Amino acid sequence: MNSEKILKSTSEIQIQQIRNATVKVSYNGKIFLIDPWLAPKEAMGSFNSLNVGFAPVNSEKADVFMPMCELPFSVDEILKDVDYYILTHVHPDHFDLNHYNEVLDRNIPIFVQNEEDYNFIKNLGFKEIEILQYNGNIRDGIKLTKIDGIHGSLVPCGKSCGVVFQSQDKPTIYFSGDTIMCKEVENAIKIFNPDVIVINGADAELTTFGHLIMDDKAVEDIYRLIPSAKIIVSHLDNVAHGNITRKIMHKKLAEKGIEDKILIPEDGEIYTFQNKGKRR
Repeated sequence: MNSEKILKSTSEIQIQQIRNATVKVSYNGKIFLIDPWLAPKEAMGSFNSLNVGFAPVNSEKADVFMPMCELPFSVDEILKDVDYYILTHVHPDHFDLNHYNEVLDRNIPIFVQNEEDYNFIKNLGFKEIEILQYNGNIRDGIKLTKIDGIHGSLVPCGKSCGVVFQSQDKPTIYFSGDTIMCKEVENAIKIFNPDVIVINGADAELTTFGHLIMDDKAVEDIYRLIPSAKIIVSHLDNVAHGNITRKIMHKKLAEKGIEDKILIPEDGEIYTFQNKGKRR
């Protein structure tokens, strides 16, 4: 595992898995922190302790405290050199809804998916908030484009978005965000032809909403749709309602004959890409 620090660079891009859906991205000389869920291990509580009114399909998991793993580095190290935050949606496994979010610098610009999340973040004291747009937001030569998804196979458990990174002569990256496989994902792949795709793939499942994010079949479907892309599976091993762990994902992809085609990073691991998706 590469546990080196992520670097600001204009000649290559880096993607570092932090924990769950928290990912650090160095792109065109700027560093983005996506979905900063930075609470200590087990600090969020369990479904039963939170008394949220819904639960994992496997009822035994309702008492499992989350996040299930510690962060791979100190919070200070994770936040070092960050230029922008991106929040795909306001759910407690993507953003701390309590005092743990106080570590985030309110002066750093933050991108959010809609007006509702804008108001939530504004009330927390963030000073520079920008709503992601379907026709793109441009900062420092980087275009960020909002992509819709469906966050629930029975009933969506709220709005969530993905985001596409583009810049001249740089690999195009598509972060799916929390979504099941759907036409919005397929359309994004067809339109943007991404060089790198980061999938949230724990197959999280709740009684009321059904499957919330992608699974091994979705990973295979995306690989078959665009085999030229480097596919990274994130959002693993940290939420109680996830049906798929890293170990299970490796096994299932091996059974499909594509394990060697898919990247499943450990927390803290860094991938470096140059010249349209060529990984070093």
